[in-house]
Amino acid sequence: MQIRLKSFGAMGACFAVDEEGKAVLVNGGIPGELVEASISKSCSSYSLARAEKVLEASPDRVTPPCPLYGSCGGCDLMHMSYACQLRLKSELLGSQAQKLGFEVLEPKASESLGYRSRVRFSLVEGRPAFMDVNNQPILVKACPVLCSSINDFISHRSFDSDQLSLVMSDEGPLISPCEGFITVLGKRLPVSNQVFFQSNLMALEALIGLVKDNVVGASAMDLFAGVGTFSAFLEDEFKTLAVESNPACLRLAQMHLKKARIISKDVKLLDRSLKADTVIIDPPRVGLDKAFLPMLRAFARKRVIYVSCDGATFFRDAKALTALGLKPVSFRMLDFYPQTHHTESIAVLDV
Repeated sequence: MQIRLKSFGAMGACFAVDEEGKAVLVNGGIPGELVEASISKSCSSYSLARAEKVLEASPDRVTPPCPLYGSCGGCDLMHMSYACQLRLKSELLGSQAQKLGFEVLEPKASESLGYRSRVRFSLVEGRPAFMDVNNQPILVKACPVLCSSINDFISHRSFDSDQLSLVMSDEGPLISPCEGFITVLGKRLPVSNQVFFQSNLMALEALIGLVKDNVVGASAMDLFAGVGTFSAFLEDEFKTLAVESNPACLRLAQMHLKKARIISKDVKLLDRSLKADTVIIDPPRVGLDKAFLPMLRAFARKRVIYVSCDGATFFRDAKALTALGLKPVSFRMLDFYPQTHHTESIAVLDV
């Protein structure tokens, strides 16, 4: 069917309406384009589709820099110029943030290619593969969004396992259960291919600076602290408490944090008498447990800094926190994942 694409949606698809007035979410398009689309799934209130042919192209359409684009399931915005990607993602999140009363600040851009410093491959006869759009393995000789060191590392090797997890360190790519250090803003932070660490080091540096710049008061509580990335940049200036429940992350945090107090506990089980002038939260994609929200409100004397990797769960939590009396201050998107619809954001709420 021919259909005109209207607006950009949260999962990277464009919203459109068919001749019968039914909503259609179309992947592979850009708002304003007229496309020939094929329906992949039809529900009672909407349909899912993919743009098969572009009849009227947007000036923001580009030739994807990857020969596997459209087959590989990793990137979904590579048909757009990077400026277009950044604008659409920031406008989508910014409009929602404004409705809650946040001042929306300029998004932080990133290198659009060669930015990923960690990756997980499936292996087919020892060769790296990603999963395609049909969840089948597709061999990868090189990936444009991976840093050159990882691409060089995989180009002439075969591996003896079912999966391959790689993370960059100062010494090069780490594989197997292996640990090392990566220098970020002059500090050597521990990394492992067994625990989470941000994959875009350029964007991470920007995020660390924004977190530190927004801390107020003399004390900071770093919840969901992971390997202690934020705490490492706070502990010299603020009385810092780092809270993390994952034993592997905790062990790495203990390797480099010198002044921060570290607590090994689920955040929901913390002593409710704990206080800090600024509380920093960087939860997993599912966001915050509803029962934890009043505790967070009680922990913070002056400010909450919320770092999020999922807009939907952030806005859900932000709405609940404002209902508990926190005041929206600022919101900014950071483009940690160019060529995809995924985003990272940082929001400030005051007590």
